[in-house]
Amino acid sequence: MAIDPILSILNSRAPFALLRALKASSQRLGGLYAQLATGSAVSPAGDPGKFVAEMALRTELSGVIAARGSIDLGRAAIGLAETTLGGVSDRLIELRGVAIEALGSNDSDTRRVLQNRADQIVQSIERDLGGARFAGRPLIEDFSFDVAGDATGRLQNVSVTQTPVPTGNDGYRINVDVDAVGQSATQTLALSGTGPALLTLRTSQGSHSFSISLTGTSADGAALAASINALGEDTGVTATDNGSGDVELRTNEAGSAQYIAVSDVVGGISVLPGGTNGTDALVRVNGAVAQAAGNHVEFSAGGLGGSFDVTGNGAFGTQLTARGGFTMATDGAGGTYTFGVPAFAPGALGLSALRTGGGSALGTDPASALDVIDRALSTATDGRAQLGSVDSTLQRHAAFLDGQHTGLMDAIDTISSVDLASTLVDISREQLLQSATIGVLRNMLSLHRAATLRLLL
Repeated sequence: MAIDPILSILNSRAPFALLRALKASSQRLGGLYAQLATGSAVSPAGDPGKFVAEMALRTELSGVIAARGSIDLGRAAIGLAETTLGGVSDRLIELRGVAIEALGSNDSDTRRVLQNRADQIVQSIERDLGGARFAGRPLIEDFSFDVAGDATGRLQNVSVTQTPVPTGNDGYRINVDVDAVGQSATQTLALSGTGPALLTLRTSQGSHSFSISLTGTSADGAALAASINALGEDTGVTATDNGSGDVELRTNEAGSAQYIAVSDVVGGISVLPGGTNGTDALVRVNGAVAQAAGNHVEFSAGGLGGSFDVTGNGAFGTQLTARGGFTMATDGAGGTYTFGVPAFAPGALGLSALRTGGGSALGTDPASALDVIDRALSTATDGRAQLGSVDSTLQRHAAFLDGQHTGLMDAIDTISSVDLASTLVDISREQLLQSATIGVLRNMLSLHRAATLRLLL
């Protein structure tokens, strides 16, 4: 009996091939639907190379996002410290007004009232400094650097604002080499003869004229020195009678900006040769040359920053150890930045001397109290400037991370983003292919049934 050609086709492998094609199409269609659902055109099976590249970019992106959050946390700490010091500055200005009011009053009852106000303001300042907390921890105590280790005792007012790495348990070592101490400007005046004598003294702080009636005795030097010292705050100069008819002049501050110029000399006053201008200290911190104005030194190199004042005479070397600070991530690759808020413990501004019974109590010595307040204001202002500098650094890090974030997102989008139009076309094609395949299989099934019936008949 001849074999039915239709049965021959149906009994071949053709239906199985169509079923395999239908299954593959269904898998492709599932992948296309997944692309629409996730927005990603990359899968480990579909494109392993692109998948690996995308995962690497996403890993880097997660680090950038974490670092950006860390910087935001650091800036929040700085913001709290600035707010605290801003309030302290406001209270110090109020306290200064009280001191000036006390200067203008000789009434004991009035000064007693003013002293009580001063005590309240000092208490408020110390409470604010001691009570500031960040993330449940004392802001001043836990987020500032503790600096110690100067065996020479010649570094004063030491402050560290940042370190290149976290300080750790052992602390961060800072080597200080003072090659030369800053010097004051000097000048010497010789006195001789009798009669009226005049001179004009010019310094970095201004110009003043002085007159004296010379007697030809050793008292002339003391008289001229007293006249110059009476305006010492205005000229920034201290005069000393050396006992041999000469008056030695020296600026109160050291530094290259300091000078003493004597002019308009009349009478028995002459300027001796050998006068000098001021000089700045020559200092290296961890091998890098620091910036000095007189004997006030500021250093900022290699991620290390801070300041101190040099005292005494002669070159020397010493070592500091900084511990503490606030460490944050600065990039997605493990980079860090460690800074410290100004170490203003409640008693650090010296305001306790202004309290009742203190060495500079406002009620008994308002002039001394005013000096203490002005120094505290200057310290608080420097601290706020320090915070501003750190915040500017963090803003630069944040801007860099924002740029990285944008670049990484663009790169990820380039690799993985779905082309909606192309994907919809592919879906339509697969759906048509499936429909056609199912139609062929349906026809083949109908033919198979018809052929089977013919054989049975």
